[in-house]
Amino acid sequence: MVLFDFSTWEGSLFGIQTPNPIVKRFEQLLRDGKRIFFVDVKPTQEEILTREVSHHPVLKRAGTGQATPDWAEGLQHRLHQLHRMV
Repeated sequence: MVLFDFSTWEGSLFGIQTPNPIVKRFEQLLRDGKRIFFVDVKPTQEEILTREVSHHPVLKRAGTGQATPDWAEGLQHRLHQLHRMV
């Protein structure tokens, strides 16, 4: 148990110091003072997002990528609920 706790602690310290690879792609835009708004959508929702973005002419697409898998989102949600119960 002590080894597990130590490994978790060390891993989190390493994670804090390592830039997120998703955010790293947009470092130059952030340095230029731009704001990045991340949106995860399912393929069936892309048309809705495109339509909504078209109502805001100042917004520009900065890139696309893989969304968080549904199973990972579900796990995060369950862990959050468990944390609130404790």
